[in-house]
Amino acid sequence: MDMTNTALLALVVSAIAWADGKPTSDRVEFKEEAIAIEFTATSGEATVVFQAESEVAMQRLQIHDPLGRRLGTFDAGDGNGLRLSGYVLEAAEGTRDEILATFMQGTYAISGQTPSGRKGTGSAALKHRLLDAPAVLYPVEGATDVSTNLTVGWIPDPEAVSYRINLEQGDSDTLAVKLPAGTSSFDVPTGVLAAGESTHVEVGAVAPNGNCTLVEIHFTTR
Repeated sequence: MDMTNTALLALVVSAIAWADGKPTSDRVEFKEEAIAIEFTATSGEATVVFQAESEVAMQRLQIHDPLGRRLGTFDAGDGNGLRLSGYVLEAAEGTRDEILATFMQGTYAISGQTPSGRKGTGSAALKHRLLDAPAVLYPVEGATDVSTNLTVGWIPDPEAVSYRINLEQGDSDTLAVKLPAGTSSFDVPTGVLAAGESTHVEVGAVAPNGNCTLVEIHFTTR
């Protein structure tokens, strides 16, 4: 798969901005910039997620790799269109090897432009190291008699700085939580899961560099 020209395919808007205020300088500095790999070990699929925030609304956003090559552009349209201040851009999925080959380690530049023409700048560093896949103890894959009062359990990784738990039931995202380092279980709140439904849980171990290795478990509630 040649991912070079199709790196950025999906964009999720995490905030809708206010109109430009009076400029305090010609340049706007992004904040909370981050780049991380998300690898689902169960399926073997991986992606790269770019994030940034701006206190001033942006109309256009671009990502450049450490060699200066443009990976993608998002343009919200003319000055009367949507104006954005929070961004989550996700690369096209591929195998782990494809993602590592396409997205080199190093510092990525994030640039933007406001409707009034002010430039936004920022950067974030990508590292390739991923933690091992979490060892989930319960529920087990394919279980058909799992209580809706579920406790998800796994073996904690001493290197993980946090854990991500995502629950989906049917076609809907049901619950997403972030847990601190050292956590080995999560009690699903009463009433979140319905009985007799196809469900899956993702347990993700987050490395110090921000990369996340996930495992998916599919089961049915009783």
